[in-house]
Amino acid sequence: MKNTLRAVALATAVIMLALAAVSCGGGKEIGVYSATKMSLNGMEMPIEQLSDLKMELKDGGKAVFNFGDGQREGDYTVDGSKITLSVTADGETETMNGTIDGNVITFEQSESSEMGDLTMTLVFEKK
Repeated sequence: MKNTLRAVALATAVIMLALAAVSCGGGKEIGVYSATKMSLNGMEMPIEQLSDLKMELKDGGKAVFNFGDGQREGDYTVDGSKITLSVTADGETETMNGTIDGNVITFEQSESSEMGDLTMTLVFEKK
């Protein structure tokens, strides 16, 4: 009985480590992405306003956002076709959840504010 419990515990630990290694990034998602579409409550922004917005996903689950003359660093994890990105600016962390479909990553965030319910969609494409 003890040997069975040890074997189960060891197998569980190996599976958890493998899942952790996969979810830290380091796969096909690595690369530089350019914003190709952004909308707020379904209203699209002109593509010219997005030309400087880029996201780089690096090995080891690190991410860098470049926008105009600014830059923010963060972390990401991938679980199948789902991506979670966390970026910290001025001591506050913003987390975005999205999906990966080939070379396209789509983030969609919804929140309630004084102005009502807002839904933002941001699409990045790897070139």
